[in-house]
Amino acid sequence: MDKAELLERAVLLKKIIKAHEKAENRHRNAWLETARPNQLPPPGDEWSVWLMLAGRGFGKTRSGSEWIADQALSNPKTSWAVIAPVWRDTKDVPMAAVEKVLTENKIKYRYNKSDLHFYLPNGSEIIGYSADKPDRIRGANLSGGWLDELAAFQRANELWYEALMPAVRIGRRPLILVTTTPRPTPLIKELVERDDGSVVVVRGSTFDNEANLSPAALAELKRRYEGTRIGRQELYGELLMDAEFALWTRDLIEAVQSTKPVPQMMRTIVSVDPSGSADGDATGIITAGVDRAGIIYILADDTCNGTPDYRYKQVCRAASRSGAGTILYEGAYGGDNVAHGIRLSWKDLSARGQVEGPLPLLKVSPTKSSKADRAHPVVALYEQTANGTVKVVHPVPLPELEDELVQWEPSASWSPNHLDALVHAVRFLAPYTGSSRLQSPLSLPSLPSLPIG
Repeated sequence: MDKAELLERAVLLKKIIKAHEKAENRHRNAWLETARPNQLPPPGDEWSVWLMLAGRGFGKTRSGSEWIADQALSNPKTSWAVIAPVWRDTKDVPMAAVEKVLTENKIKYRYNKSDLHFYLPNGSEIIGYSADKPDRIRGANLSGGWLDELAAFQRANELWYEALMPAVRIGRRPLILVTTTPRPTPLIKELVERDDGSVVVVRGSTFDNEANLSPAALAELKRRYEGTRIGRQELYGELLMDAEFALWTRDLIEAVQSTKPVPQMMRTIVSVDPSGSADGDATGIITAGVDRAGIIYILADDTCNGTPDYRYKQVCRAASRSGAGTILYEGAYGGDNVAHGIRLSWKDLSARGQVEGPLPLLKVSPTKSSKADRAHPVVALYEQTANGTVKVVHPVPLPELEDELVQWEPSASWSPNHLDALVHAVRFLAPYTGSSRLQSPLSLPSLPSLPIG
């Protein structure tokens, strides 16, 4: 290759580099002009974790996608992780947002959607991971990452300490952004309580992003949740620890958590707390069983929103999956309709081959006393477990149920659907534990669920 060809190639390379720099700067400048101050990285160079605790609709996903794209574009030949609770969440929310940022800013990239991998023109890469499979991050060489909805990670501590932290090891100052609606999970509490300057906490509410949200939707959210604990958490981004007068505490919850194999169940049931209103309350669906030693296991939480047909089918799927012999449901809110809906759903799913065997026994859980009165003897079983006599075990992650247990107070204006279904289940199974003073179940209404924003 002669000098003229070398010169021509060098000039072309400079043009390419300048074009990339222009695109990167255009992207950075456009976002700086649009973003609110609490959507931009904290000042200073001592922090390593930027923890954004904010309400739904605040703009956490936009902040995260802009930041991770900027980091990858500003640091050639580096690798950055994007992590959400499960693979589909990662694909559909944060990685889709990153793709949108790159496309809108005319950044050239190659995206392999089958393995969630962006390849950028400067040699950097952005890789999507699923929080429920921490092992896939082991061995990675990362300069940082973005964790979306950390409060919903079922294996958060394992992912953070055993997989992510050892992998974030490239560069002078590896950085992590966490965007999440706050919940008092052990890891989030630990990050918030750090006082060494390594974590910067930024807070925000749904209403900070009012200019970009539907006025009608905001008015409805305010009407339903203003002044409530769920509103403080889901809209205003407050990190609410245990409620002052909650019947359960975090210590009780931690005492019943276990990773040991689940033994064979002597009896398994699905407990249903039907929606008590016509405006979208969730239906509590808890699967529980009792083993031959008389220990009650809380096996699954399938609590959900949706149409009545969808909820009844969720109940049927939970019963079929667990081999439950009984479906227990509260009779206070249209009990006959609930039983009818479950029967029709079972028949439909059975015809499609989606459930097996005969319909489990349908049994009504009557309502005779207050929520607190029904819950007190159940709490007593948790206390016995904490004191060394095992009565109740949570063998799988149950974050939404456990959050509700430590946040509901007897004086609360909202009704806890996860908790209600749990109380029904434990009271029904308690006679098989030898706790004969606990009779069959009772009941309660249900808790509104916020739309995702």
